[in-house]
Amino acid sequence: MNMEAHSSNYNSSQPPPPAAAKWIQDNEDSDTDQKWAPSDSQFGGNKLRAPKTLAEETEFTKGGKKRTIVKRKKRRLEDGISDEEEDPYTLINIEDILSPIELPTDIVRRPALRRILLSTQIDALARTSMEFIEGEKNFNKILCRLSAIMHHDDPRYLDLTFDRTLEQRKKYKQDVEAASQAAATLSQAPASSEDDDDDDVVEALDPKVLDAEVVATIKEIENQDEHVDTEVQEVVKRVKELLLENINYSNEYISRLQGARNKLCKASMQKETLWKELKANAKEEDLRNKASFVNTTTNSSSSFH
Repeated sequence: MNMEAHSSNYNSSQPPPPAAAKWIQDNEDSDTDQKWAPSDSQFGGNKLRAPKTLAEETEFTKGGKKRTIVKRKKRRLEDGISDEEEDPYTLINIEDILSPIELPTDIVRRPALRRILLSTQIDALARTSMEFIEGEKNFNKILCRLSAIMHHDDPRYLDLTFDRTLEQRKKYKQDVEAASQAAATLSQAPASSEDDDDDDVVEALDPKVLDAEVVATIKEIENQDEHVDTEVQEVVKRVKELLLENINYSNEYISRLQGARNKLCKASMQKETLWKELKANAKEEDLRNKASFVNTTTNSSSSFH
């Protein structure tokens, strides 16, 4: 009876349990669909839980209910506890990486140094430089072909001419005259009427002077041989000079690229030869060490008997 009364008093003192609807959620909001991280299943369903090496679970009882509480331990050097998930550098031996090598064959045995000799970056640079050389050679061929055409050295373009016809030159002269007249009209300054004695004075940008200069230029051009187009000859000469300059620059660029590629190929061959020699020497050292270990073991066993 006492037990029943005690249990009834205990149940009356406890708050009523929540409704079942509060604990039931839709499928969209369920815990099975919501995770802290996409890889929670790899860490026991809770990635935020501390690792076992540095975590301690204790049971706490309150109000007749037991709850499990995860307490985090303090790291101590004397405990030797390592948290590999928090500190990824725990298992790395810094001394093996930073200490200087004692023998050349240590390069073969150390992964960090071995990776340098086995790297393919030099070969990739050599291939890239070859691609640059091929592209520049194609561009150089185009420049040389154009230069040959300009100098009438290409048999397929021997009849090529750059001179303009007489009609084209006349039209060009008319365009020049119209442009000069328009410039004179825009730059004409208003005449001053303060002094009548200054009527004979001509301004620097007076249309009369400009017209006289244009007429003199036209006469000078007409006096020249109509079959010779000096302006086109000047343009063609300038184009030939620029072509020659660009061809020389292209040849120099190709030469430097080839020199760099030759050095890269030489370095790659030397690196491969060095790797083979170091690997063979390391194998010989291992055989010698193994033989000396066997001899030492045999001598110690014979002396023991």
